[in-house]
Amino acid sequence: MQLSPSQQIKRQLRQRILDGQYEPGTTLPTIRSLAKSFNVSTKTVQKAIHALSAEGMIEAKRGTGLFIKSQAFKPGSGGHRIGLLHSGPPEYLLGMPYPKPILDTLTTELQTAGFTLIPCSLIQLDRLASLV
Repeated sequence: MQLSPSQQIKRQLRQRILDGQYEPGTTLPTIRSLAKSFNVSTKTVQKAIHALSAEGMIEAKRGTGLFIKSQAFKPGSGGHRIGLLHSGPPEYLLGMPYPKPILDTLTTELQTAGFTLIPCSLIQLDRLASLV
């Protein structure tokens, strides 16, 4: 299946974030600058940015820039990764009293054993596919 230009840019930016090229808390280049580097229109980059924002990977702060949000795992950390696929919306795993405390304990135990847990809702399945 052929990806649209905005999907290709989204995938490339996501991979750069996951690889640690863009650290959590830092800003992405401007949309205009990204459009120039990808040789596409600003509208195409905006679509990719909007999709990454909807996934929770970046946050657009009006007048300030595009910021990389903190991830539940360390980008480019290597090691073994375990995907936790669930059918709820991305914020489901933040629920109290369930499932957040259970997920936090599981994450800690897996990290101790050298694994990284990557939660992913079915809505974000494309994100999980890029990590494989």
